[in-house]
Amino acid sequence: AAYEPLTVAAAVQSQQLFDTVLETDWSRTVPARPFYESLIGGVPTGLTFVCLHPNAPGELEFIEPDSSYIRTDEYHLFRTESWQSWLVDQPLTLSGMRPFRDRLRAGQRPRQ
Repeated sequence: AAYEPLTVAAAVQSQQLFDTVLETDWSRTVPARPFYESLIGGVPTGLTFVCLHPNAPGELEFIEPDSSYIRTDEYHLFRTESWQSWLVDQPLTLSGMRPFRDRLRAGQRPRQ
């Protein structure tokens, strides 16, 4: 409800809206692979934004010692061939944010 005025304004301007937003679960206590298979395997029909936060091990463990494992688990999992193969086999169309950015920019008026 707090975002309703913003979504209405975006729709009026014909901006793309996501049907679903999913993100890293910062309280995840189960192993990474089954969690992300469930998360991504359960993506509903429509346009879904999946916001993940993979980070290579390094300074992050000092910055966020309690939750860094979540980011480094994502990093390690997403780099494996078995994960990439599983992901490709899913009935999804993967895209980055560039097409959305380009459509947004194309709809903007030139600066004066």
